[in-house]
Order: sequence, then structure tokens, then C-alpha cells
Amino acid sequence: MFRLGCSHISGTATYIDQDGRHNHILRLRINRTVLDIAVRWVACWLPSLAQQWIQGFLPGPFLPPTVVVKKLKPTWDAEFDNEKRIYRKLEPLQGHAIPVFYGEGSCDGTRAFLLSDVGSVSLYAEQVGDLSQSTIKEMLKPALKAILALGVEPADQNPRNYHLIGDAVFVLDFEDTAGVDPTQVEELADAVADGVAHWTVFYHKNNSR
Repeated sequence: MFRLGCSHISGTATYIDQDGRHNHILRLRINRTVLDIAVRWVACWLPSLAQQWIQGFLPGPFLPPTVVVKKLKPTWDAEFDNEKRIYRKLEPLQGHAIPVFYGEGSCDGTRAFLLSDVGSVSLYAEQVGDLSQSTIKEMLKPALKAILALGVEPADQNPRNYHLIGDAVFVLDFEDTAGVDPTQVEELADAVADGVAHWTVFYHKNNSR
């Protein structure tokens, strides 16, 4: 059970990773209730300001069918709070280069975020193994430049945190970040993209059949 605002959200949850390695991150397929349907129907007839108020007070009925729940890991309060701050700072990029951040709530009594499910595969996915390091690097740079331009450097270069959607890449993890000198955006984008691409190719080279 997830609580967000005054909404109690239930559904079918599965680990985001098939191996359950990151068991604090879940994909939740929401169970819609009659109340959810009724609230959405009523809201569509109201002025936009009233709709915004209802969505802020009772967000559950307006969420997409599937969302991602990211729970606080034990003793990781600082990283959790930093990630919440970063998502808000990067709000203009939500839904484009990063997931949509729906807010903080609680999941079975534990602090948790609710994020959009970008429906993608990480750079660890088998199909990425056929791509060259230079190709991966160029695919990474647009999202990284946009994030860096807003003053945030993703410090974790684990390919698991970079997901492929068509020819674009979404960045998913902001627990560990650094500040950015605005004059170094191009240089940093190149360096971070190079690092992530390197570790992606390294992984596939060492895990190919």
C-alpha cells in the first residue's frame, strides 16, 4: 500500500530488476477503484485551477496505470533527501530526460518516491551489446547536457542507471550528485558520457556469450 497525499494506492508490485537485486525499487500496476474513476470524471468538468487543486489533494486517480516506487534504504536518509531535491531542481526535464517525480509518500510505513515508469531497458540490456562505445557516448550526451545545464552532475556512472528509449537515454538515479560549473557543461557531458559508455562496453565484453 502506497500513500501519496490523501490517496491510498494499491496494486500489483514486482521488483524493477528481475533478479531482485534492488529490492527497494518496485514497479506498481495500480488497481483502479470506482472512486478513482468518479473523481477523474468529475474533475474533467471543472476549471483548470480546481483540477490542479484536486490532483494535489488526491493524486491517486490521476496517476498512470503503472508507476515506480523507490523506497528509502536503511541509513540512506541523506541520499534520499538529495534525490528528492534534485528531481525538483530538474523539473523541466521530467518526462524527457528523467522520469516524472510524482512526490514523496510512504510505502508500508517507509518513506518512498513515486516516479513514472519510463518503460525502458538499461544499458546492461543485451541489445546494447551490439553498439559501439562512440555510439553509446553520443546517445548519452543530449540528456547529460540538459541535466548539467541545470547545475547537476550525475556522479554514479553505473550503466544500470541509464535507460535506453529508442535513440534517447533517460537518467534514473540521483542519490549521488555533484554541483556544476556552468562554464564546463560541454566538458563534463563529454567526460560523463565517455565514462558511462566505457563501463557499458566493458560489461558487455565481459558478459558476452
